Amino acid sequence: MTLAPGTRLGSYEILAAIGSGGMGEVYRARDTKLGREIAIKVVLQSLAADRDSISRLQREAQALAALNHPHIATLHGLEEDAGRHFLVMELVSGETLADRIGRGPVALPETLAVCRQIAEALEAAHERGIVHRDLKPANVKITPDEQVKVLDFGLAKALAPDSVSGTADAMNSPTLTARATQMGMVLGTAGYMAPEQAKGKPIDRRADVWAFGVVLYEMLTGRRAFDGEDVTEILASVIKDAPKFDSLPPDTPPSIRRLLRRCLEKDRTHRLDSMAGARLEIDDALRPAPDEVGTSQTAAKPQRPRAVMAVIGVVGVIAGAVLAGVPLWLTTRSAPPALSKFSITSPASEPLRLETNHPDLVITPDGSRVVYWNTVKGEGRFVVRPVDRFEGASLTNLGLGPRGPFLSPSGGWIGFYYGPPGGVGAGLAKVPIGGGAPIKIADVDSNLRGATWGPDEWIIFATIRQATGLSRVRASGGTPEVLTKPSSADNEVDHRWPSLLPDGRHVLFEIARPGGVGSSDIGLLSRDTGKWTVLIKGGTAPRYVKTGHIVYGSAGALRAIGFDLASLSVQGDPVQVVDGVVIKESGAVDFSVSDDGTLVYVLGGTTRLSANLAWIDRAGKVSPIAAEARNYRNASLPPNRRQAAVTIEEQGGFAIWLYDFARESLTRLTPPNMPVGSMLPVWSPDGRDIAFWSPGAPGGEGGGVFRMAASGIGAVERLTQSSVSQAPTDWTPDGTRLLLTAEVGGGTDVFLVKVGATPNATPLLTGPSFEQGASVSPDGKWLVYTTDASGRSDVFIRPFPNVNDDRIPISTADGFAPFWSRTGREVFYVDIADNLLAVDITPSAGRLAVGKPRRVFGPVELAVPRVFRITEDGQRFLIIQRPTAGDTAQEIRVVVNWLEELKTLVKKK
Repeated sequence: MTLAPGTRLGSYEILAAIGSGGMGEVYRARDTKLGREIAIKVVLQSLAADRDSISRLQREAQALAALNHPHIATLHGLEEDAGRHFLVMELVSGETLADRIGRGPVALPETLAVCRQIAEALEAAHERGIVHRDLKPANVKITPDEQVKVLDFGLAKALAPDSVSGTADAMNSPTLTARATQMGMVLGTAGYMAPEQAKGKPIDRRADVWAFGVVLYEMLTGRRAFDGEDVTEILASVIKDAPKFDSLPPDTPPSIRRLLRRCLEKDRTHRLDSMAGARLEIDDALRPAPDEVGTSQTAAKPQRPRAVMAVIGVVGVIAGAVLAGVPLWLTTRSAPPALSKFSITSPASEPLRLETNHPDLVITPDGSRVVYWNTVKGEGRFVVRPVDRFEGASLTNLGLGPRGPFLSPSGGWIGFYYGPPGGVGAGLAKVPIGGGAPIKIADVDSNLRGATWGPDEWIIFATIRQATGLSRVRASGGTPEVLTKPSSADNEVDHRWPSLLPDGRHVLFEIARPGGVGSSDIGLLSRDTGKWTVLIKGGTAPRYVKTGHIVYGSAGALRAIGFDLASLSVQGDPVQVVDGVVIKESGAVDFSVSDDGTLVYVLGGTTRLSANLAWIDRAGKVSPIAAEARNYRNASLPPNRRQAAVTIEEQGGFAIWLYDFARESLTRLTPPNMPVGSMLPVWSPDGRDIAFWSPGAPGGEGGGVFRMAASGIGAVERLTQSSVSQAPTDWTPDGTRLLLTAEVGGGTDVFLVKVGATPNATPLLTGPSFEQGASVSPDGKWLVYTTDASGRSDVFIRPFPNVNDDRIPISTADGFAPFWSRTGREVFYVDIADNLLAVDITPSAGRLAVGKPRRVFGPVELAVPRVFRITEDGQRFLIIQRPTAGDTAQEIRVVVNWLEELKTLVKKK
């Protein structure tokens, strides 16, 4: 190894050596820009010196970087530093499949689980025209949560000489190239080459099918299908010999024996044509056909999580004792799966957080893992917790404010909402459940209110912007399309919490009405006609389960009612089936049911998750404010500090209220005729007016920024009109203009609005990235803002109003949410760990002298991250504090085979 820990390659810091291979040396490293660990493969100098090799590697890396799949290790790119060329890749923890096979043959259930994931990875790559060319156990990793990651996709092609990259000579592998042989590298992959590859003939995806068969054979037998004393004998065996199929375990299912023979046909015209076929054969083994029932059926049946099996095993022992002496025909009669109930506990360091706007947990379709939401020092993350294990894996670096997890039909992807308070710059994204870089799906206008991912790869979702109801977007990305708009004539306030029926053409959802979640109904939407009807009176967050029931939340419990898919009609009366399930003010319900009938839920009831207002001084001392605990979302202080304007989320949406510090009272400010609420208040410099954003105005005229008198007297005045989210951030000191952040394309820009004029917004700071959070200095001469143009969030100052290229850096690492002191002699901002930092500012002859950032206090865990409002004297800050109790749950209830109980509780007519 040539690189010591601490060595820097560009923005990457080497942490430790991992290993070496035919291409070069592999290291664990830290990405200092994004604050995450990655893997770096430093290309051998002998290859790096070859310009053609590097050009070819660059082209191949660009294609491979676009290959995103939960079972493929992500390649982020090819970079260069000080003459060293290196690949930046996802860091995958766990052992290689070669390590696992080294301990002996792999049990059939585990083999099938691993090979099915390998097949999914190869299938996805082949659909993009990418062939692995070097599949072998050493290039497959199994993570601690038993997820498969296939490594080094397509890099064999990148290292082949141009003259043979399309035809593949006999050395078409990173460890078996003509160049590699000359350099004396270890030859180790000949045993996985397809016969045509070994003969130097052109190859296609069927070479991967062959290698897949070799890997499958090796897992089941613990021995290589083709072996020899040297590479010549190994290649000869590949070309001439047949695998010893009699070495397979006796319980190998017929479908798997058939799969192996079809994968290992030496004539590729007779070989299995695609990995989709291999995946289907494995599915057959997991669910044997009636004529294949025998010893293979029990052997190939998917394993229950071990913790679940332990519970069921106890039930079985008790049942055996009770049935002692009962006639054999009675004890061998087919019986329904055993019902078992238990709890899994989230660790105190990573408890399940309860967030009012979204459901906080979901179970994978196969019932093996629970995904729940958590925050640590203000950073949102998802914890993926196997049901049969004490620990889970945290998925971090998911962007600002990730929450509201939902799963793809296969369970391989977690979809989620992300965005700052207020929704500007918000969106939908997805991340592999086994970890990796998040992928943006679409921009959305505000907070999510449920999503469902269909088998047709459309995601149907809802947001708090009630005027749009339900929308849909491709899981691969795109622009959302509106599906429904609530009918005011039918007293509908919002549509939310969608859930697809099995036919994919109909959607269950909640119809919100005035009066909160207790007044809601459950509707049924036809995607073919765009029409919807009321299906169930009273309820929220509906889900269809395969027993022919709809399960939904109502009055702090779960209820169920029979449902006929053919007639799309309910049957019988609703029955309460689970007591005490968390139902939130937004209508979100913390429960989920897997395809195999496992129920998970959080014990609670109708829950009001509230936050508190508090002061925090420069020493970090927190002093509670005697304001009623409510779901505060934003706050703003006027110059006199007698009142605070706060956004409060209510059952009917959002409203701006005034809190009077002297009287210790709350008074609603924004009128009830704002149809979808108001948020993000900003006081004018004289304390007379408040600007705010609303996604809709009276009369359905659309969203924008508005202004109203702080006294509440007079009409609401429109300042802008926009179909996208806009966040007012500051007024100019003379009170004539307003700064706001608005969505533009895939980023955000800063605009200037002249108050009192025809609705307008003039661009001030523009660019392809996120320019936002602008604030003007008290003397009106300088503008502070953030931009992520460098790949991280940086705080800068520019002259105002004549913005030019003379920007002054303020932050030295990631910085967010900047604001000025009342004197203009300090700029404050928040770092990525939620510390509050200050920078001294000294004006001098039209220029600024800028000090070094210093920590004021922190980190501070807030209910609304990065919201600090400074007092006139600059000594205290207003914050929205997370309550000390009631917003976490360490116990997740699990009911295995719950559908059997459901069928007995709720009879269908």
